[in-house]
Amino acid sequence: MSHAKYFTADEVAEILGVERRDVYALRRQGIASPALTKGIEQYDRAGLARMAAYVLLRDLVGDRTDRPNEIVREQAAEIERALDVLDREDPLVLQLQGRRSRTSLALPLVSWLRNRIAQVPA
Repeated sequence: MSHAKYFTADEVAEILGVERRDVYALRRQGIASPALTKGIEQYDRAGLARMAAYVLLRDLVGDRTDRPNEIVREQAAEIERALDVLDREDPLVLQLQGRRSRTSLALPLVSWLRNRIAQVPA
């Protein structure tokens, strides 16, 4: 099965279960920028992965901290690769380093998004 590689703001909102205005807010925060800008702006899977990671992290730690944004920026390369292959089952594991501790955080990006991405025409 072929899955879409690019997504409009409306499709991103539908996939992530957020409002369209939230997608634009994530763009303003620098979480993701459209990969295609001629005609209708579209986000690639890497941008979708960054926004999805942000949404999951925000759900975990709340809205009153910049930590989700910081983690997405620090771990961008790892997060962006998460949606390269949509048939994997293993979660994205982020290694976070604090001043006195180290934490592994597993985010179920592929399993959460696979069926939602499949709904978007390729």
